[in-house]
Amino acid sequence: MPVINAIEDATGSRYGAEREKDISIRAIADHVRAVSFLITDGVLPSNEGRGYVLRRILRRAARHGKFLGIKEPFIYKINQRVIDVMGEAYPELKKA
Repeated sequence: MPVINAIEDATGSRYGAEREKDISIRAIADHVRAVSFLITDGVLPSNEGRGYVLRRILRRAARHGKFLGIKEPFIYKINQRVIDVMGEAYPELKKA
């Protein structure tokens, strides 16, 4: 829930209020978690392999952000919340 709360803060949308917005909020939360771990593993956006997957995930998270009305970069803010929440169990997140 802390990641979803961060998305709520960034978008002004409340989880549970509208089905379409809930889908986008969950997608952003899942994608930002995936991005955090991929980058921690040393993956950089590229045109092939794991880098291509990372690029697609980033773009999809940004698209869902647009659905929620976000016009400025926001993924880095949500990423910080992921690090705060999961950093104890996965200390490599804090090092990256």
